[in-house]
Amino acid sequence: MNRAKRILLLSVNAIAVGATVIGCRGSAPAIPAQYELAEPTYQPRASSGSTFDEYATAAFDVEATRSIYLSVVSFTPDQQRKVVALMAQPMARVRAASVRPCEFEFRTREPFAPIPFLTGWRLIGRALTWQTAATAQAGNFDSAIDTALAATRFGFDLTQGDAMAANLGCTLINDVRVALLPALP
Repeated sequence: MNRAKRILLLSVNAIAVGATVIGCRGSAPAIPAQYELAEPTYQPRASSGSTFDEYATAAFDVEATRSIYLSVVSFTPDQQRKVVALMAQPMARVRAASVRPCEFEFRTREPFAPIPFLTGWRLIGRALTWQTAATAQAGNFDSAIDTALAATRFGFDLTQGDAMAANLGCTLINDVRVALLPALP
């Protein structure tokens, strides 16, 4: 039995060595795929009248302020009121543009590169949500519903983008929905 095991082990080893030698004679490896280089950052055109350009310009204006609120995660009620006041013009631009169809302009970017316009859109979305909640709590339901509709359309337009923009859009839609709940009977 001992001899049979040795013969079996030697034959398995011989097969493995033979397969390795034969496998080493294979053809050259395929050339790795060429990946698309990152495109330049999208530059909004103010005179185009495109919905996406209006959204991008609003976000660009917000980000250009270098406001401390761009990186804040948690806001006090007083800070929320300040942000809503600061975002009045960008919110008006987004609200006016949201009634038109949007064609999202996606550009490739390097891995881990910052996503253009995302922080501006996030702050505009938060301001729209807080304005919706404040006007609903004040009993001005027509204004609250108009703001909620604009924010919802803005959120759905953002879902046309990459995963991060789509996530932001879905979050905005849900946050606006939740902002209306406390004012409902």
